[in-house]
Amino acid sequence: MNNSEKDFKNYLSDNIKRYEAQQNVPEPDWNDLQHRMNARGNSKFSKAGRYITLGAAVIVAAGSLFYVLSGDMSNEVAEYAQRTDQPAVVNSPEDAVQSETENTVKEREEQQIDHYTENNREISNEKRTENRATPEADPDSRPATALGASPQVENTESEEQNTAGEEPENEASAEIATSRIQEQSLNVRVSPIKRTFCVGEVFDITTSEPVDSKSLEQITSLALDINDRGELILAEPGTYKFRLDFTVAEVKGSEDVEVVVVPRPKTRIESQMSLVDGGRPQYEFKAESSNHTAIRRWVNGQVRQQEGHLVEDFTKKGTYEVMQVAYSAAGCTDTALKTVSVNNDYNLLAPDAFTPNGDGLNDTWLPVALKEPVYEFTLEVRDMKGNLVFKTSNPGREWRGPENSNRNNAAAQNTFIWKAEVKYKGNSEYYGGAVRVLY
Repeated sequence: MNNSEKDFKNYLSDNIKRYEAQQNVPEPDWNDLQHRMNARGNSKFSKAGRYITLGAAVIVAAGSLFYVLSGDMSNEVAEYAQRTDQPAVVNSPEDAVQSETENTVKEREEQQIDHYTENNREISNEKRTENRATPEADPDSRPATALGASPQVENTESEEQNTAGEEPENEASAEIATSRIQEQSLNVRVSPIKRTFCVGEVFDITTSEPVDSKSLEQITSLALDINDRGELILAEPGTYKFRLDFTVAEVKGSEDVEVVVVPRPKTRIESQMSLVDGGRPQYEFKAESSNHTAIRRWVNGQVRQQEGHLVEDFTKKGTYEVMQVAYSAAGCTDTALKTVSVNNDYNLLAPDAFTPNGDGLNDTWLPVALKEPVYEFTLEVRDMKGNLVFKTSNPGREWRGPENSNRNNAAAQNTFIWKAEVKYKGNSEYYGGAVRVLY
């Protein structure tokens, strides 16, 4: 075999492999055909004849490839012949015998190819039958689908099985859900916001789980009122019983509740005013209460947590509101209010003028509250220019007016400013004002 023949054989072999890659041809059948062709060539023909026979068989087997390529192979063969530059073949008697032999071999090979094609068709039909008969074939036998088996049979049966299993499962789920709802309704617990109420308080209840609706029915005949917001008011002492009907997801439930209502305490304020400690105005508040365990008081919002009587000094002009609350053991309350009006500031009862003329009437000046030894104090008097004209801490020393006063001066020139610091019950208090000197 020269190089041209070897190249041509390789060329055909490559194209046959390309064709085989595109066909669904079982490998064992092709190997069997190739083996038989090689056996006949070795027994009957010469070396050159075997090559020719093999080439003819290859050409017949690749015929389908040439049709698929739509004439591309013929063009490639022609181009190959031009590239190899083979000399023209001279027909001779030996060539005629060889041509006849080639025709005979070609006919036999065509019969072998037809036989191979028929066997392949039968194998495909058998595999289709097997796939239909066994729709639950092992997943590894997927090539049967390529031979024509339909996977829709398996999917349909699987869907039917799923559909057949859904209804019992859904029914079971519905039963479980209904059972859970019923269990939830049975587990709902009803309780009042507290067990002991005061007369006049609003009654309300709570549930351990959310409910869709509820209605309350009174079992006892004790009095009930309704306020502007539609709330129930427990109107008298006693034991109230109620029945609460409720629904949870259309499942009904019911539970009874019971509460105790107790009376409220009663309280009111009594007050009395007196002047103490050098004329200081002092108010005493007394609580008139019943059914209570504790009393608390507030004066203008400031806490005065005193039991019994409340004593309060009001040294500044104004209005004061006293609030008194009585508490019972059950937490019930009653409230009383008292308003106190103070018309004048307490200013140590200091006169606003005096006459140091020696007539024995109002000849000296000192705040009245400082004349008794009640306070520790310091008193200063200054003129309108701020000059200090008098100072004392002795309650027995009173001011007799300016030493160099001009009695003919205008009254405005005889006006003086005073300021006092006193200590009362450990605290310092400050007072002050104006005083005129008259002659």
